[in-house]
Amino acid sequence: MKAHIHPEKEVFLLYKLGEESEKGQKLRQALSQMNIEAVTVTDDMLLESVGFCAHMEGFASCGKSYDGEPLPYEMLVMKIASRSRLNQVLSQLQKEGLRVERKAVITPTNREWPFRQLYEEVCKEHEFMNQGKAPQ
Repeated sequence: MKAHIHPEKEVFLLYKLGEESEKGQKLRQALSQMNIEAVTVTDDMLLESVGFCAHMEGFASCGKSYDGEPLPYEMLVMKIASRSRLNQVLSQLQKEGLRVERKAVITPTNREWPFRQLYEEVCKEHEFMNQGKAPQ
């Protein structure tokens, strides 16, 4: 008797890419076609762990709602099966003209972090990587 291993569901967290925006709608449509769940992260969820936002097993709500200022940039956080799958998905999004500057992959370390902490780290990295480059 063979054991059936079910791969974990791929999930992309979308911040500032709501269903009300054209880009958010197009992104959701593209992800849906690739069998990837899209989850909207709202401002009040910024204190929740990345794992909770991505509906990962073992993560419960922190029970607190963020009530500060909204964060300024769009961000895409990906729970994806493999590096090759990541490359495939990013290539497809690029072909469709769906560019999101700030991206991260969920890791065993950052899945414990509040979403806002991951956002801030990604923004720091983005600024560092783009020092001295002309804005696009």
